[in-house]
Amino acid sequence: MLSPSGGIVYHLRALSQRLGFRRLWKGDLWQGTRNIASAELKTFLNRNEIRTLLLIGPSGGYLLTPGLFRETSVQQLLVSEPDQLARLIFRWRFRKSRSGIETIAFDSRTDRIPFFRRGSGEELRQELADLQRAHGGHLSVVFWGVLGQIALHRSEWTCTAQEGAASVRMMHEGIPWASLHDSLSTRLYSSHRQSPIAVTPLKFETGLTARAHEIAALNPMSPSATDHETDWIDQHSAVTAFCWPLSASRLHWCHWFTSC
Repeated sequence: MLSPSGGIVYHLRALSQRLGFRRLWKGDLWQGTRNIASAELKTFLNRNEIRTLLLIGPSGGYLLTPGLFRETSVQQLLVSEPDQLARLIFRWRFRKSRSGIETIAFDSRTDRIPFFRRGSGEELRQELADLQRAHGGHLSVVFWGVLGQIALHRSEWTCTAQEGAASVRMMHEGIPWASLHDSLSTRLYSSHRQSPIAVTPLKFETGLTARAHEIAALNPMSPSATDHETDWIDQHSAVTAFCWPLSASRLHWCHWFTSC
């Protein structure tokens, strides 16, 4: 509940962006990242003509613009989010008058499944296959900030990166899926403290190429960086990479990966 990657700490960070930074700088450090992530998701949903979306781990939906779904075919949104406070915030932010979504359901079946427990892939595949059949084959699954946290929660998520990769591929057979995940993160030197800036999405042929660029960009800004160990997702696949200034002193590089 007090983890910096979620729970109360994360909700307070999000609130500070909406209140503190707007008041000080007339801006929001997360706005550029939010716009890019939302645009990438919209493109993916429209390309695959998705009507039902299972969104895994979005917290309060702080990196999503509620209006994006009005420009897609999504009619039903299933959310897997165990944080009860995040559920309340998400439901309020994505109420029908803002999002246009008729049905938002917090899917208790997927909440109960430990996504990164060793050997859970077969169980997940069955759950997703059932969901796909129930929704006429128009289901898509999107991990929202979850897959970059496995290494930071090793005591809870017992699978290795390789097991995670095999599990994710197994459970998504025949289902379009995508992931927004952290690649690298760092605490910045005081001379590089951030204010709201335009965030530029960069296209790379592989995740490995993206990470090489990110390491070079971070070197003059910080003494070290945390590797979120997401090579197993996108190291040989095309990604869109972009910055996420989590706070004035903390910067993340994020990747957007799609299966199709």
